[in-house]
Parts: sequence; C-alpha cells; structure tokens
Amino acid sequence: MVREERLQAEGIDDHLRFRFDEFRGWTKIEPEKRRLREAVTNYLRENPEVDPRIKKHLQNLEIAVGMTKEQVKLLWGEPHDSTGLDTQQQSSTNWWFYDRIPMAFFERKTWFYALGFDSGRLSQIIQRITNQPL
Repeated sequence: MVREERLQAEGIDDHLRFRFDEFRGWTKIEPEKRRLREAVTNYLRENPEVDPRIKKHLQNLEIAVGMTKEQVKLLWGEPHDSTGLDTQQQSSTNWWFYDRIPMAFFERKTWFYALGFDSGRLSQIIQRITNQPL
C-alpha cells in the first residue's frame, strides 16, 4: 500500500519541510550532521542575503519550499534521478528524486521524495511511503 502526500506552497508553508534526520535515518548520523552544520554555516557566511525564513530551515537542516537547487543539494546531496532540463539549469520546471530513506533501522518502510522546481526554486514536495523496504 502506498500513501501519497502532496504538499504545495499555498497556505501550508510550515508543513513544507523535511528534516535531515527524516531523510538520512537515525543510524550513524552524528558525524555527518556535524559536517553538514559546518557546511551550512559556511554557506550562510558566504551568502548573507539568504531570506531569513530559508536561513532558519537551513540551520535546522530542513528543506523547504522556496529554496534554491543549490540549497537543497547542500542538505540532501545530488538527486538520485531527475526529469526535465539538466539539473544545473534554473529556467524551467523539473523534478528531482530521492529514495531509500528509512526513519529507523527497525522500520520496514521506504520513503521516496519527488521535489518539483519551478524557475530554480523548490515549489513542490511529494512524499511516498511504501511498506516494503528496497
């Protein structure tokens, strides 16, 4: 059975975020979290013009609607797959896909994310959870 949640920017912005812990899982993440926090700190130092709302999400290691592709990559790395134009282009709608994201080792679920970008900004997050591990 698959449960799909489609989240859009209008009216429910606070729900349009996913934490680093949710994406990576709970096992062996402390060293990676430290490295990631350092990378975010450096990014914000080099980009002081970042919107305060986006800055807060970056500091919390969350992706959120309105982020640039660069900011999403900073937190989640390269997508496993993509559609539309080349992932480096900023001019058209395209999708990035991330998968195999268990919450904890004992859960027998797989999390899939489709991130929709419009004009280079994250505009949609679709989350699917299956009851079968990859």
